[in-house]
Amino acid sequence: MIVQRPLIFGPGNRLVGVLAAPRGPAHTPAFVFLNAGLVHRVGPHRLHVKVARALAGRGLPSLRFDLSGLGDSAAARGDTPFKDVAIADTRAALDAVEAGPNWRDIVLFGLCSGADIALRVALEDPRVTGLVLVNPTDLSPQCEHDPEDSTREARASLQMRLYRGRLFRWGSWMRLLRGKSDVRAIGRTAIMAARRLLPCFRPGREIPLNDCRTFLTRGRALVILAEGSVSWDMFHKPLSGLAHAHPGLELRTLRGADHILTPSHSQVSLMKSLDEWLDGWPSASPPPDAR
Repeated sequence: MIVQRPLIFGPGNRLVGVLAAPRGPAHTPAFVFLNAGLVHRVGPHRLHVKVARALAGRGLPSLRFDLSGLGDSAAARGDTPFKDVAIADTRAALDAVEAGPNWRDIVLFGLCSGADIALRVALEDPRVTGLVLVNPTDLSPQCEHDPEDSTREARASLQMRLYRGRLFRWGSWMRLLRGKSDVRAIGRTAIMAARRLLPCFRPGREIPLNDCRTFLTRGRALVILAEGSVSWDMFHKPLSGLAHAHPGLELRTLRGADHILTPSHSQVSLMKSLDEWLDGWPSASPPPDAR
């Protein structure tokens, strides 16, 4: 049985969230869900609700809440940058749930910008001992680099992967012959592909992962990359090397999934990956069918 109740907290009680927990004793770790971009705390396609309820079924409590100015939470006053407000809001969420029973180990769960904020908070707050990062866009928040450069290259790589997959599909050629394809986009992708064949245009920048390494010295992380997301092109290769060197990092790919996990099968795959990751958590409760 799952118990859910609203929680109002933070400066001026401006933040709104929902606590989900088992009716009986709760186990660790506990989860805090961050907004994915501008999406309400339920998450894209109610992903956060589904995951929170599945966690409660394992005996794990969670809080899903809205950052200032999103969903049901009031906007913060002043001109503080959004990322700084988001970090402060997330730490306020940690303060609010820390008083609950068995909230010793806390895992932050974030998709897209929520993953970026989760890493920033984890680097500053030792209460965070685990991270679940789904399709992050910036894994180097404390390093001097231009994420836009990496994003541009990754978008080009994603486009080439998508068009490569369509090259041998009869339907794709029929759409082209009927004038229903975006010829300009195809042309731009072809030019980018040709440029990347020349040594002078090949991407040479390494994405710095020092911040991830710093967190992994004291915590565990599960990074999930959707095959159809630009995040896969940005981070799959460097994270594969990092995961090989750091047993605290687990990397999973969701086949046939887009950036916000629209297909229902991709959400099922995510929850399976999370279950398997939690099976290796020393104090995590196993799924009900494994008890």
